[in-house]
Amino acid sequence: MGMLEESVMAKMPKIKGLARKKPVCYDPDQKRFITIDDLIDGKATIVPLDRLNRDQIRQLVIERNRIGENYTVQTDWAAPPQTRNAVIQAIEADTESGRMAVEAEVMYLRDLLKQIEEAL
Repeated sequence: MGMLEESVMAKMPKIKGLARKKPVCYDPDQKRFITIDDLIDGKATIVPLDRLNRDQIRQLVIERNRIGENYTVQTDWAAPPQTRNAVIQAIEADTESGRMAVEAEVMYLRDLLKQIEEAL
């Protein structure tokens, strides 16, 4: 690994395990999800989330949820925790909790993509 590559890797957000397989953006022209490794390896470039339509953003968030660890999340203390599959179903059904999940993930991705862009 050269000095430039080491410098990039030192600045890159620390993403490990199954989380590295999660897409960080989507290329609507090539109709493909892009991972952090695709960006690091130069196989793809960052596609700003602002270029995506609502359905493409929802599909990106669904794909991110499908890949990775199982989890539960509790957004309403009066209701039982939701599983990963329940969150995906809520996004697909365009429920209020599904829209909140998409909004939260988009906020996270905007910050993550900014960090990745600064490191590259």
